Amino acid sequence: MLDENNHAFVSKPIPRNPGYFLTIADVAETIAEPGEDKVKMIAALRQFASQGYLWAPFYETESRGAYLYAPATCIVCAVLLRMIEMGIRDKNACHMAAKALYQWNPKDFNGDAPDYSPGALVIKHYVEDVSNWTLELWSLRHDSGKIVHDARIYNPAAGGGPSLTYDLSKFAQRAVLAIDLGDVLDRMHSRVRVN
Repeated sequence: MLDENNHAFVSKPIPRNPGYFLTIADVAETIAEPGEDKVKMIAALRQFASQGYLWAPFYETESRGAYLYAPATCIVCAVLLRMIEMGIRDKNACHMAAKALYQWNPKDFNGDAPDYSPGALVIKHYVEDVSNWTLELWSLRHDSGKIVHDARIYNPAAGGGPSLTYDLSKFAQRAVLAIDLGDVLDRMHSRVRVN
């Protein structure tokens, strides 16, 4: 499934969910592991949304008035939860991890970037039996001493993925954390969020 309306900041109004977008509760239900407290997870995901890490392409004007998310948001939330497990709460790191799944790096394309998100591409490849995707979170240090974070999706088996946002000739690579996306994709598939 490829996304619609990938704009980072504008949630378009629609009367009702056409059925294939997810609310925060749907995302929590999709990514929760057996025995996980879904009430706590929903609270964590709402916090991610309030911090601007989750991009909702639509919101309902009738019914519940809920913000509606594309399936790729399940991957974003799973990655952010893993980062918290690792003790990573830095806002820049979280923002860059989310951005890597929601938005293409324009320098990777001669023309326009695809209309769908990198997260949607990962889901599409999963359905086509191309697995082994990870999200790489990078720590980079500028000569001035400033530390920044960057992120990208990456497929180790294929040896490729999008470029990082920062020009690596100007930054020293300090560390990289790879977060496997396979288990969340498996849960999405088993709970009919990947087709």
